[in-house]
Amino acid sequence: MKFFGLLFSFTIMIVNAKSPFQRKQIDSIINITNKRNAYSDLGDKEMLRLATEAYYLSKEEGYDKGRLESLIKFLEIYFNTNNINGVSDKSEETIVLAKKMDDHYILSRALRYNAWMYIKIGKYNLARCKLEEATRVCSGIVDSDKRNKILMNINSTMASYYEASASDTESMLLYAFNAYRYAAAIKNSNPDKRKYLSATATVVGHILLYKGDLKRAKIYILNAEQNLINDPDKATLVKIYKALGIIAMKEREYIRAADYYKKAVFFAKKYNQNDELKNIYPMLSAAYEASDDYKNALNIYNQYKRITDSLTFETRKVINKTKDIQSKKDENLDSFDYSIFGICLAMLMLYSKRKTGIKNPRKTKIITESKGEPEVFHTKTEQLNQLTELAIENEQAFYTMFQEIYPHFIENMLAKYPKLSTADLRLCAYLKMNFDTKQIASFTNSTIRSVDAKKYRLRKKLDIKPDEELYSFIAIF
Repeated sequence: MKFFGLLFSFTIMIVNAKSPFQRKQIDSIINITNKRNAYSDLGDKEMLRLATEAYYLSKEEGYDKGRLESLIKFLEIYFNTNNINGVSDKSEETIVLAKKMDDHYILSRALRYNAWMYIKIGKYNLARCKLEEATRVCSGIVDSDKRNKILMNINSTMASYYEASASDTESMLLYAFNAYRYAAAIKNSNPDKRKYLSATATVVGHILLYKGDLKRAKIYILNAEQNLINDPDKATLVKIYKALGIIAMKEREYIRAADYYKKAVFFAKKYNQNDELKNIYPMLSAAYEASDDYKNALNIYNQYKRITDSLTFETRKVINKTKDIQSKKDENLDSFDYSIFGICLAMLMLYSKRKTGIKNPRKTKIITESKGEPEVFHTKTEQLNQLTELAIENEQAFYTMFQEIYPHFIENMLAKYPKLSTADLRLCAYLKMNFDTKQIASFTNSTIRSVDAKKYRLRKKLDIKPDEELYSFIAIF
């Protein structure tokens, strides 16, 4: 018995000696992923591998601190690479563990990433609730730089929320300016301050550009580029070069615009920003077309179609998953299911079409290699079927794709009726697709009576005569 007692004591000593060593190993891995230039030095794939290793070692060891640090790193990587499926997988576990450990900083970050995911799939009420909760949690963060950083990110995401849910440019600009102010409040000794100023100035610049304030937009965009010159992490250059490309198109400098867009594509690929690629490709194709380079315009359009199909598939996967795992509490908060740091997707595509006269390559004559004659891209039946499916599943995704298939519809409506609101234009899109009142009510989570009232107000704005049919009137645009 004495022998077995000694053996048991010796075993406990070995386990206890191993535990601190293993935790140091986990902490060492996490520290590598938290280094300032980790993304530019390692790349997101190696970052993900290290986070995965630290996560499973922590789980095996029962080391909650290591597991929580690994989980928030997962969310950060998935957010940076626009992986909504990954954010969906890890959000709940991160939030539960952060609350258990009373870690306000990680909790607020996890809630913000969770809100971003909900914005992407159109659950706007849930997104708003998560952002408000994240803001409340921030009050418990002692470190002022950490608090200002997360408030900066929350306000940026709130700007995305207003873009996706209502296309409310005034609210978008308000929250974008708030984000910029929080970035400016970070201490000058913080080595990342200029990067934060660059990112927030870029968002402000994009919104001002959309609003038509070209002069102020240029100031913020060029300021953003200047702040990023000496930073090894160049991810924000995607949005900066995209904006400079739009400005060049506005100035009819089409070759210069194509150069900016190509730079944006390069960095979007480098940092795996596929959602941005979806936005940039049509702009680059239009720049090539405007400079009579039809071969490259066709090539870029084909790349755009491939990545669009891929992103639509990923978005639908997450929508279906969240429908399956949605809790009763969440269902009470948000009864409408819908899919951009997405400020720049629908906003900039709409801007480029309205302000620079860019045509959609689907309906543009493009010279093909095999035939030395123009080929016209007609809207296909399968695209309309896909659009109908999106109307059922996802209001924002429907509206974005609608503008791609009917690129001049919104432009033509606004040219004749400039006072139409975003809500009016969305209703017009449903009418253009010939959806009836009951269907529109279902898609928008509204009552039939409410939709009828909206249609009545729309008739008044369009000055349609009582004997004239609304659907027929909309169809001519």
